[in-house]
Amino acid sequence: MNPETPETDAAEQESPADEPAVQEQPPGEPPVEADPADVAEQRRVVPDDEERERD
Repeated sequence: MNPETPETDAAEQESPADEPAVQEQPPGEPPVEADPADVAEQRRVVPDDEERERD
């Protein structure tokens, strides 16, 4: 049987997908795949601008 036949393709598409394993992250820890530079930038605190009008 040819694996590229439409019937085989359709049956494969109808089968349930395997769920990826979800790893629990400790609170406050960045995801394992996060870029360290992005994590550092997101943690940076930006001071309020006193001259900016607020709505």
